[in-house]
Amino acid sequence: MDALIAADSLADLPPSFRPHPLKGEYKGCFAADVTNTHRVIFQPNHDKDPNFRIDNPKTIKSILILEIFEDYHK
Repeated sequence: MDALIAADSLADLPPSFRPHPLKGEYKGCFAADVTNTHRVIFQPNHDKDPNFRIDNPKTIKSILILEIFEDYHK
């Protein structure tokens, strides 16, 4: 979680977090691995930033965490 707080943008997260966009019910949100066994789902909090683009991690500078849970893939 410290890396999420310290990152200036989504692009600054360590590769091990594997941030990726979600589909379906969570379209517009992302998931990331915060530990080997836990994932976080979050949505960009762009507050009408004119530079924000959901497809550009460098423009995602603020997030709203929706869920933290045990990784359902493991």
